[in-house]
Amino acid sequence: MSHIVARTLGGDLDKLLGKNLAEDVFGIDLLAKDDLSAVRVELGRLRRRLNQYYASEGKSDPVVISIPKGAYVAQFTRREVPDGEAHTLRAGISKVFHLGWVQVAATAALVVLVGGTVLRSGTESPALPRVVIAAFESQSPENEPLAFGLTADLVNRLAKFQNVVAVSREDAVTRDGQRTGPDLKAPASGADYRLSGYVLNGKAGPRLDIELISYPSGAVVWVDEFGPPDDEQDLYSAQLDIADKIARVLAGRRGKISRLELSATETGASRAAYRCVLRYHNYQAARSAGAHREIRHCMERAARTTPGYAEVWSSLAQIYLDELKSDFNRRPEEYDPLERAHAAALRGVEVAPESSTSYSVLAAVEYFRRDLDAFEAAGRKAIAINPNDADVISYFAHYLSLSGKWEEGQALQKRAMAMSPGHPPVWHSSSVLDALRRKDYQTALIEAELSFDPGYYLSVLYVVAANAHAGNRDATLSALAKLEELRPNFRAQVTQDLSKRFYPVEVIDELVKGLEISYNFRSEP
Repeated sequence: MSHIVARTLGGDLDKLLGKNLAEDVFGIDLLAKDDLSAVRVELGRLRRRLNQYYASEGKSDPVVISIPKGAYVAQFTRREVPDGEAHTLRAGISKVFHLGWVQVAATAALVVLVGGTVLRSGTESPALPRVVIAAFESQSPENEPLAFGLTADLVNRLAKFQNVVAVSREDAVTRDGQRTGPDLKAPASGADYRLSGYVLNGKAGPRLDIELISYPSGAVVWVDEFGPPDDEQDLYSAQLDIADKIARVLAGRRGKISRLELSATETGASRAAYRCVLRYHNYQAARSAGAHREIRHCMERAARTTPGYAEVWSSLAQIYLDELKSDFNRRPEEYDPLERAHAAALRGVEVAPESSTSYSVLAAVEYFRRDLDAFEAAGRKAIAINPNDADVISYFAHYLSLSGKWEEGQALQKRAMAMSPGHPPVWHSSSVLDALRRKDYQTALIEAELSFDPGYYLSVLYVVAANAHAGNRDATLSALAKLEELRPNFRAQVTQDLSKRFYPVEVIDELVKGLEISYNFRSEP
């Protein structure tokens, strides 16, 4: 207990992983025995004893120490108690805890609180948007199995995404606490959205009309219509495809619900960590050193206040990777960014072992650690957990291509793009590099234009190289001016920059040659 509290107060959250506790507290040699079960058992006992303590001898303590499930960090909550019952603690921390091993930890926690640095009480997980899926209705009895199947499939698919909480209508309750039937239109307790659908009879077959209602306003914020299956698709396959599409549109990282939540005016503490994750998704689309500094601060705060939220740890791991890849706001005197990224990624997997995002990010970190076996294992597990998450597929496809498995990587990338037609430009990056290495400069030019992000220097480099190899002088010089604006000394750094990203040699050669061609264009009369 004292070890966990001391690490927490010292800000060493990356040192509070199961493997660290195994070695530092229990003396388990993980090289000889790869087993953390003893740590989990002891942490379970510790949580139970803390609960017993605060329900009995410690019921008047002004500071409650807890260790949320799925995390190994301490959380401190101030609670109001009569002065007469807590004066000894406030005066000099002279009250002796009956559980002797708690005394040091409680003392450290109280020193922080009494000293004026009040730590905000953390929560095991954030208050994510709750989406109630109402039982879909059918216009005619013959389509009732389709309506029932769509409802079940949607609950299943939405539940695999990390950005929402899916609530089945049959399990929902009204605001007054009474259980409802599937046809009641009232929102469930605490619901943010209600998703409902109607299977109607069309001339060519059944048609689905669907709508999303936002609470408490009751406004319809999204509607869509799905027609009957084509001649080559059976009704069951069409049902699964519809459920997949709806889940991606609503719950993806750039889905409808994420966009609604990011634009909402509500800024309560319960949603702070969730909104921070949404801001991180926006940062991914427009990386810059300034945006990186802000989002890193937001995420590190979220990791302290909501350590049970796996998306926070996964996002934080990628933020640390950006320190390594793009030299954004590095703090070399404090830590190695790759080590910290690895610790955060492992924490994400520990907190949510069934999260596709957690394994996806761990795969990327393992790629940069050059453990390609671990990279592939984590990436394939991420896709197996949620094969409907286009972001996860694209992320793995990018690094799988760079690792040398171009054919499989590009096939996966095309699959992700087909699943998410509104995908961000960065998804085309590996396709540019694949075309360049094959010296297919016309395809490289098309993919470079699709990948273009005027604020991201690598994206601009791809446009420079593709146009240079294709012989487009004016377009090359225009892009080169933009590249020099973003990275003034990049010509001297390009090989080093690409090498630390572990780009294959043949890809680096093509990019460097393209850049040199662009400077030759400039020197021509």
